[in-house]
Amino acid sequence: VITVDCGIRSIEEAKFCRDVCGMDMIITDHHNFGNDIPDSLALINPKDPRYAYTDPMLAGAGVAFRFGEYLYRYAMGSNAIKKPRMEWGEISSLLTQMVCIGTVADLVPLNEIYNRVIVKHGLSEYKRNPHVGVKALAEASRLHYGLTSTELGFNLGPRINAAGRLQDAMLAYRMLMSPDYEEAFIRASELNTLNERRQELTKSTYEQAKLILGSEIDSNPYMAFIAGEGFTPGIVGLVAGKFMNELNRVSLVLEVSHGEAHGSARSIKGLSITAMLDKCADLLIAYGGHNQAAGFTLKAENIPEFKARLQSAIEANLNAEDMIPSISIDSVIPIQDVNDEFLKSLRVLEPTGKANEQPVFQSERIVLSERRKIGKNNDHVSFTISTGPGKELNGVAFGWGDRIGMLGVPLNVAYTVDKNVYNGKVSTQIMVKDFSII
Repeated sequence: VITVDCGIRSIEEAKFCRDVCGMDMIITDHHNFGNDIPDSLALINPKDPRYAYTDPMLAGAGVAFRFGEYLYRYAMGSNAIKKPRMEWGEISSLLTQMVCIGTVADLVPLNEIYNRVIVKHGLSEYKRNPHVGVKALAEASRLHYGLTSTELGFNLGPRINAAGRLQDAMLAYRMLMSPDYEEAFIRASELNTLNERRQELTKSTYEQAKLILGSEIDSNPYMAFIAGEGFTPGIVGLVAGKFMNELNRVSLVLEVSHGEAHGSARSIKGLSITAMLDKCADLLIAYGGHNQAAGFTLKAENIPEFKARLQSAIEANLNAEDMIPSISIDSVIPIQDVNDEFLKSLRVLEPTGKANEQPVFQSERIVLSERRKIGKNNDHVSFTISTGPGKELNGVAFGWGDRIGMLGVPLNVAYTVDKNVYNGKVSTQIMVKDFSII
C-alpha cells in the first residue's frame, strides 16, 4: 500500500495493514506529524523531525513526484529486467504539468525554492508540449491563451476537486490519464458541470449555515462553529473557508449523521488550527491537517464539550487586534500607470500564490464607470475606469453585487492586476480587493 497526501497520523491503519493484512505500507505525506509515528515500511514526509530536508513545505503532489523520481532513478541504476520506456526528461515534462496544479491548489508556500521550480517548470512545459488532460481541462475552462499560477489555483484546481467532493475522484483521474484529447475534453466538460453544482451547493449550504449560526455571528468574535445535518461532506471545508474569509475568524463546519460529526476547520493567520485540535485530541476519533486548514471526526455527543474547549483554546491564543481584517498594500500608484506593459513587467514575479502573493496596489480618487452586475447570480460587478483621453481600463469586483450602489462616488481602491480574455481579445484589468469612500 502506497499512500499519497495522507497517512501520517494513521497509526491504527498502519498496524492493521501490517499485522492483519500482512502487507507493507509506504506513507508519502506532507501533513503535520502527531505525537506518534506510524509503523510503516517507509515514511516519506519532508516535515519528518528526524531528518533535515531542504524543502519541508512540499505539497503532497510534490512528495509523490520526488518519490516517483527516486524510483525511476533507482530502476535505471539497478539491474532491473525491465527498464522504463521513457527518458526522465519526457516523464518529468508531463508529470510536472500535473504536479504544479497540485502544488498551487494545495496552498503550499511559493516562496520555497522547490515549489517555485515545480510550478515554473510545469507552466513552461505546458506551453512547450501540453499534457493532454491538462490541456483539455484548461480549454474546457475557456483558458485558451496559456496558463498562469493564478489560473491553476482558481480554475483548474477547483474543477479537479469537484469530482471527489460531489461524485468520484476517478473521473478527474481518468481525464488526466486519457491519451485521447477528445475523450479527455468530454470528461473535462463533466468536471465543469460538477464544479458549477459545487458552487451552487456551497452557496446554499453557506446560507443554511448562517441561519444555524444565528446571533453568534455578532456575539462570538473569535470563532464560527456550525454543526448541521444534511450538509454534503465534500463541501464543508469550502463553507468553512467562506466563513473564515467573510468574518475573519476561525471557522469550523461539521456534518452530523449516524451519531458522528465530520468537520473541516479554517484558521486565520497566526493561529495553528492543528495545535488547537491537539488540545481536544481526547474528544476526537481522528484529525489532521495544516496550520490553517484541518479535518476531524468525533462522536456527535461530544460536540458541545469540543466546541467549549476549542473556544477557550482559541481565545487564549488570540486577542481583539488579531481579528481585525487587513490588506497589505505593496505600492500606491496612479491608475494611469496600469497598462499592458505594466502587467508584463509583473510577470517576473511569477509564479505567485501562497506566501508569494500577487502584489496589491492602491490608487486614489478613482471613479468606477459603466458599473453592472455580472455572473450567474449577479454576485459580481464589472466596471471601467478612465485613464486618459480615449483610454479605459476594465475591472471586476468579485462578490460585490450587493454593494454596487456604493460604488458611484470617488474611491480609494486596493487591487491586483491581471489579464482578461473576452471574445478572443486579451487585455489588462484590475481585480478589486477593497475600497474606502473618500
